Amino acid sequence: MADLHIPENEIPAILEQARQLHRAGKRDEANLVYLQVLNDFPDNVEALRLRAVVCMETGQTRDSETLLRKALALEPQNRFVLNNLGSLYHAQKKYDTAVGYFQKALQQDESFSYAACNLGNTWQALGKIDKAIAAYQNALELDPRLAAAWNNLGSLMNRLHRRNEAEKLFHKALSIDPKYKDAWNNLGICYANSGHVELAFKAYEKALGLDKHYSLALNNKGNLLLRQNYPADALRCFETATEANANVAEAWNGCGYAHKNLGNLQKAVRCFRKAIELKHDFAEAWNNLGLTYADQGRLDDALDAFRSALEIRPNYVQCHSNLLLYLNYSPDIHEKTLFEAHTNWAAAHQHYPPLNADFTARADIHQPIRVGFVSADFCRHPISYFLLPVLRNISGDRFRVTTYSNNLVDDDLTAVARKHVQQWRQVADLSDHELARQIRDDEIDVLFDLSGHTSGHRLRMFSLKPAPLQITWLGYPHTSSLDSMDYLLSDSVCLPDFLHWQFTEKICFLPHSRCCYAAPDYAPPVNPLPAQQNGFVTFGSFNNPVKLNDKTIALWSDILHRCKNSILVLSWKTLADASIANRLLDNFKKYAIDAGRITLLGETRPHAQVFTDYQNIDIALDTYPFSGGLTSCEAMWMGVPVVTLAGKKPASRQTAGMLAEIGLDELVSFSPGDYTDVAVGLAGNLKKLAMMRESLRTMMLDSTLCDAEAFTEDFENTLTKLFVRKQEQLKQSAQ
Repeated sequence: MADLHIPENEIPAILEQARQLHRAGKRDEANLVYLQVLNDFPDNVEALRLRAVVCMETGQTRDSETLLRKALALEPQNRFVLNNLGSLYHAQKKYDTAVGYFQKALQQDESFSYAACNLGNTWQALGKIDKAIAAYQNALELDPRLAAAWNNLGSLMNRLHRRNEAEKLFHKALSIDPKYKDAWNNLGICYANSGHVELAFKAYEKALGLDKHYSLALNNKGNLLLRQNYPADALRCFETATEANANVAEAWNGCGYAHKNLGNLQKAVRCFRKAIELKHDFAEAWNNLGLTYADQGRLDDALDAFRSALEIRPNYVQCHSNLLLYLNYSPDIHEKTLFEAHTNWAAAHQHYPPLNADFTARADIHQPIRVGFVSADFCRHPISYFLLPVLRNISGDRFRVTTYSNNLVDDDLTAVARKHVQQWRQVADLSDHELARQIRDDEIDVLFDLSGHTSGHRLRMFSLKPAPLQITWLGYPHTSSLDSMDYLLSDSVCLPDFLHWQFTEKICFLPHSRCCYAAPDYAPPVNPLPAQQNGFVTFGSFNNPVKLNDKTIALWSDILHRCKNSILVLSWKTLADASIANRLLDNFKKYAIDAGRITLLGETRPHAQVFTDYQNIDIALDTYPFSGGLTSCEAMWMGVPVVTLAGKKPASRQTAGMLAEIGLDELVSFSPGDYTDVAVGLAGNLKKLAMMRESLRTMMLDSTLCDAEAFTEDFENTLTKLFVRKQEQLKQSAQ
């Protein structure tokens, strides 16, 4: 290369040709030219600068900084070098330093529109919104055809949820440069955030048509496919991104989440680990790793991963809620510590002041009460099986129901729920303030949270107090911890008086059960007791493996030892994973339980198969300290009694409440010793067990646990009482 000896007067033309190659995507060819020029003329500022840009694009930040520093020393007033240094420090998140260099570039040339645009980007990163808008507007005054400024201002408007403005700005950028892939990608984000899914996909395809390896568009398309519940299609997008550039952490994170949704948990862990290796402060990847560990039944590892994410980003609301949710599964955490963890969440995240603290009493309280339900689970999810009986039976004369769905998944149970409400709103893409304003505009009297700290919740929105009466119910066993949540709806068995100190809400009891279960039509009839034909008792638990802690396994092992020849059937989709299955069997082996006495059902099966599997179970063993909910109902519906251990933590008492409602308090124990005694005693009395199997479904139907009309009447009367009380309070406060 050194032997070519480029004539000095030809350097500008040569560098311009190289720049054209660079813009055309032929970076390696352009880089060879930059190196060739620098070999002959090591102090050529433009070659130093262009070579630094290549280093910046390929992640060689130290080399880029060295080259730019040398160029700046040679020409301290070079606006392009100053601008590139600003871009370098922006990429390194050294935003204050970046601002200084962009401002210096503008001091050298006030008409330097690119530096003004870049300054806007950095102000935006610093959260200085007004300064960012002013910088973008300055850039556009200097150059109205600067597509990047239109695009970046659009991104800021989208971030501010001013999506109509954002959409127009992206279209303006594209009218200037129809091949501007970043603008197409950002338009896709804007459409996705507005709920225009098909338009979003079309915009991403436009971007990918310009660059099929464009990682940002591939990731965004993949994420939208995940939200639509198409994990296999999403995985293809993310894998294409990693094949194009294996150093993009976001693509590995996407691969991990797609694998997680597909049940490929070990692959998911490897992908999240790769993402974290590439980007150590990647809070989302740590959170997703925690969720995957939980799916594998590795509770302690999951909790550690959530804590790692929160160390990186203390204001990460959903991750903080994930930590709370899975702390409920821990047998070791003290109830006081668990309660304090919930109040810590509130202290960290309920910052919103109420939209309007001055509610007024309704002029006519005899008009239908406007009830709103907020949930991400109006779909094939346990919550739907408990909510649908109410939606089907609630009086249209007394109540007007609006549902606020925080999920893009739309399945058969979604259609059923939508059919039975007066107003359905899709709110997954609304900000907390937008959703709160919508609820205020709908004049909701009583607003229900059905999620608690589970996935997809909108608890922060509730802190805006969009409704005069706010109640949490069904979705979560512990406190929301919000000052703005007025009541928690439960029953006296699930939440006896001695547990009330663990809740920031007032506790309101329904007269009987806290919930009502609607079994699907495809559940088969109850069959005769299997033990009478088999000659041995089959215990079963169809609970999530994350509930199967060492203390629970010790109890179950004791039961198996005391019930000779008995077996235990465990069923959950992740048990198809050999590593999860083997770890579980090893845990039983510690208590001298041979693997031959444990049957694992792990393959993914239709929901109807769950009910068929219960036809082989004699007695269901509940988990502790997080008892079954829907799982217990399904077992009992098939005539399988559930033995439960009710403790001092709210999550341990869900099954106890159901058993008490149907008159089977004898299956509720309050100590580990009693728990094993009840199970062993039941296994030793096959006649009683057979009679219980024959009568269980009828017992459920005769109680409010499954009598939807009776339960809904209880629900309506309780709700009316709370509503009237609130209206009286509003009248008194207005006097």
